[in-house]
This record gives sequence, structure tokens and C-alpha cells, in this order.
Amino acid sequence: MEIIAIIFEQELTMMINSIGDEDIPNLLYSEEYSVVANNDWTGFYDWLRNSEKKIIGIRYCPFEETEFICSIARELPYSIVSKKNTWVEFYFSKDREYVSEFSADQQFTGNWILRSPSGKYAITFRIDIMNESDRQQILSIPAHWVETSIS
Repeated sequence: MEIIAIIFEQELTMMINSIGDEDIPNLLYSEEYSVVANNDWTGFYDWLRNSEKKIIGIRYCPFEETEFICSIARELPYSIVSKKNTWVEFYFSKDREYVSEFSADQQFTGNWILRSPSGKYAITFRIDIMNESDRQQILSIPAHWVETSIS
């Protein structure tokens, strides 16, 4: 399984890693992260695409027990959170105009919520189930990409 993670920093910070189905991601980025939710299916997500079908962000709709992540994401300059904390959109650029019909993937699994001892959060999403064009778009996001490790 190949995943990306959005690490909750003021600057868009991301990582990519490949893990086995039985592994749980444990990110090393200035400190170690551990899994908050007990599984890798904590909600649904859609890749947000503009009129040219270019991926500009991701919308995550957590299950009720993981909605807390929306309140935390509200502080990030690249996110938009619904008033009732039922979804959060993370944007990869200043382009925030997506087309709904191109943005209805309803993907799930591979989305762990992680927390560091200092209280920093991250969330993961699968990219190995995307087509190669979409995957390459993700890998070219102008973010601060960090080194990772699985333990």
C-alpha cells in the first residue's frame, strides 16, 4: 500500500511511503507519531479536481469518532472545515475551485490519523489505487516533503 500523509504544520507538509497491509505508519519527522484511531478506515475522501481534472486538494469526511480532526485542521491556512466539523478540505495550492463531478471518488482505507507526543497531527491517504496520471500529480504537489520511516 502506498500512502501520502499531510502533516499538520502551518506550511503544507507531506510525506510518501509504501507499507505492507499489516503495517501501521509511524512517521518520523522531528518526532515519532502513533496511531490515534484503531484502524485505517476513519472516513471517506475525495480528490478535488478543477475544470482541467487536475488534483488541487482532498476532501476528508471523517466518521463521527474521528470528527475531532476537523477542529484541529481548522487552524491550517490550506484547509477549509465545515461549520459542523463533518468534513475538511486540504488544498495543495491557491486554486480552490473544484468541479464536483470530477471530485467524487469516495475512497476509503489507508487513512490513519496519527499524533505525536507533542500533540502534532497527521492524516494519511492511499495513492496506490489511483491511476498513474493522478499519482504523478500528487507527487508533484509543491509542498514541503519530508523523510519517513516505518517502525
